[in-house]
Amino acid sequence: MTIEEMITDFTEQQSKVKAEVAEIKDALKTREDQLLRLQGAIEGLRLATQKEGEEAPAPVKEAKVK
Repeated sequence: MTIEEMITDFTEQQSKVKAEVAEIKDALKTREDQLLRLQGAIEGLRLATQKEGEEAPAPVKEAKVK
């Protein structure tokens, strides 16, 4: 394999990896949004429970998002 062929091959690999990274970032963003919605729903339900005069359930440990 010549240097020019290697450059072409690596460039193609680089493009594929960049596209894959973009897809993974998009999937991560979607999951982070889902996590935030779930946390909001849990907090809303806790507040609703407290307003009804019942003792609030023990808080659930929230997942850390980097």
